[in-house]
Amino acid sequence: WLYHAGVNTIAANYSCSNGKIKDFTLTQTAPGKELPTLREQRVQVAAFKIDDGKLSLIKNVPVTYKGAKTAVDGLDGAACPDLVYPNYQDWGYAKVQLDARSFDTARTKLSQVDDPLLRAMLWQSLWDGVRDAQLPLNDFITVALNNAPQEKDYTLLGDVLGKVVQSKAYLDAMRLDNAYAKQTYAALEKMAWDGVLAHKANADVQRRWFNLYVSLASSPEALARLAGILDGKLDAAGLQLTQDMRWSIIAHLNRYNHAGAEALIAAESARDKSDAGQVAAG
Repeated sequence: WLYHAGVNTIAANYSCSNGKIKDFTLTQTAPGKELPTLREQRVQVAAFKIDDGKLSLIKNVPVTYKGAKTAVDGLDGAACPDLVYPNYQDWGYAKVQLDARSFDTARTKLSQVDDPLLRAMLWQSLWDGVRDAQLPLNDFITVALNNAPQEKDYTLLGDVLGKVVQSKAYLDAMRLDNAYAKQTYAALEKMAWDGVLAHKANADVQRRWFNLYVSLASSPEALARLAGILDGKLDAAGLQLTQDMRWSIIAHLNRYNHAGAEALIAAESARDKSDAGQVAAG
């Protein structure tokens, strides 16, 4: 561990017959030829079923894996799961690649996982898949659209929305100008704005969604809405703009060369004489 760099990836491999697991193995892969070390760790391999709309733990097996493949005999014969997570409760230091069945469950049911640590690890596993070119970006965005609006944990919500912002940045970098890109940008904007409207009773959560909206806004309608909120002509479900939020809106409008955006800098600079304001204006 101390002398060999790299984070390895583990994945569950199994089949089901007559509703039961058979031939369950845990596979391990190294980052690449330049970092080929396979490690030995003790983890918990957990199997879950959807029960009454919730993901319920049906079996949890501690196992020490090493090498490229390790049999997990303790799961053979168990009920065929809807989701398997091979690093339950984060015992090990590894990336987790979800199997196809588990991904299909996470795609629509991630928000229904009661355990916030497991939810966080599932989100991270999906995002690692994007970063490692194992999971298509559009699949991750679909998961986010389906599940992020239901996230109740404030800290985890911030992490998830940060991944959404990065997803949009990846889309921007592709410079796509097709129906998918337009539909996706519109769906992300709508999700963020719906989040602002849905959390009027919780100012902290509402600000988190509004900051996401500022980061995602790119359509003429969304930019016009931001300009209207900035000058007080539009209400954002009772949201009170801080000075930092005002500068964030102005910077975003300038990025997209929205009509009148340059004049906003001079006007806000005159309004905000603080050192931070002058730095923001520059």
